[in-house]
Amino acid sequence: MDIDPKHIEPISSGIEIIGASSDMMILDLGDNNDDYKVGDPVDFSMNYMAVLRAMNSEYVDKIVDSKINAHQLKILEHHN
Repeated sequence: MDIDPKHIEPISSGIEIIGASSDMMILDLGDNNDDYKVGDPVDFSMNYMAVLRAMNSEYVDKIVDSKINAHQLKILEHHN
């Protein structure tokens, strides 16, 4: 896996990362309040190190979705 699970966090509450390998991740969905099914996308927040590793990986596709100006960037916030 190009992104260490220690550097990402599921956005939906009640989800815990149980384990990860080079090509999969195991999640504990708890009570599954969001009714996730196998194959559903799960959103994660990423810290700086996760973004850095993803952007430098040749195995992660990067797509520029929209253009924003520097004042809209929140990447410089530090949350540790």
